[in-house]
Amino acid sequence: MQYMDPFTAECEHCGYTDKYDLEELQKYQSHCKKCNLILKQTADQMHKNMKAHDLELWPTHLIFEAFDVWGGDIDSVTDSEFDAVETVFDLLTLVQSKLNMAGYPQISELPMVKDYVVSCNQESLLKMKLTELALAVMDD
Repeated sequence: MQYMDPFTAECEHCGYTDKYDLEELQKYQSHCKKCNLILKQTADQMHKNMKAHDLELWPTHLIFEAFDVWGGDIDSVTDSEFDAVETVFDLLTLVQSKLNMAGYPQISELPMVKDYVVSCNQESLLKMKLTELALAVMDD
């Protein structure tokens, strides 16, 4: 997710609206040009929106990474198959079926999750929704 730079923001203290440097806003360093107080709520909202955006896209990136790492053709996955992947088990089952693997691939082979999954109970991990895994990995 990207924001326009400069970014138009309204001061939560005095209501003054002006354009501010994006990097300074994101680092909580922008001061209102009228009252000189820090634009904290604007920065907080930007970070919240970016995290929500990242969480929304994370499962898609993991599915693409799985096909890349295990040598599959992501174009062979239909939209309905793609949309049906909700859990780690669903992902592994999809990859196994598309790549005609004898057994299930190991989720720990994927760079996006390898550091997190080594300490997980494998049975619980297989049942974990990709959105839950995204939260765990991103907070880790």
